[in-house]
Amino acid sequence: MSEKRDSTQAKDRRSERTHQALLDAFLSLLFARKYSQIRISDVIDHAKVARSTFYDHFTSKDDILMHSMAGIYATLADIVTKNANPESTTILLDHLWENRSLARELMKGPTAAFGPNHGPRHLAQAIEERLKTHYGQTELEPHVPLSLAATLVAAGTMAVLRDWLTGKAACTSAALAKALHAGTLAGTAAFISAR
Repeated sequence: MSEKRDSTQAKDRRSERTHQALLDAFLSLLFARKYSQIRISDVIDHAKVARSTFYDHFTSKDDILMHSMAGIYATLADIVTKNANPESTTILLDHLWENRSLARELMKGPTAAFGPNHGPRHLAQAIEERLKTHYGQTELEPHVPLSLAATLVAAGTMAVLRDWLTGKAACTSAALAKALHAGTLAGTAAFISAR
């Protein structure tokens, strides 16, 4: 029994390493060229894995992009919690600003990570999970489904980030982090009422 468990754990670790190698290869390519110029075959070659291995982990180029954005979405989704840390958001915003040419590239088109379809949808899912956890532990209930509150926060956050990263509105990352925290908490509170 122990040998079987050890074998399973070894396979899991190997799968995790392969998954991370694919993400690392994708990110390396993403920082070197435009997203539209990256092909799955490039990722496979860079990670030195078989095509079938890629598809064991990801369904498409857009899928690996969304997985690579998971940390960004998690930090942004954490803003809806009252114990969220604005410093973490500031660090993320500094990172996005330092890589704004890449972020601007990812804002283009309907499948973009910060675009109108993918980014807000994935961010909204992460926000909804946090809202369910938070409001499931309180005496509060939503006026409308939490998925709508999550959609509002996600769409607003992404729109603000797009305008900030493209230079339509200027402020420091610390000021923006503070405003995102205050605005997000106020926005989600508007959907909640006492029982």
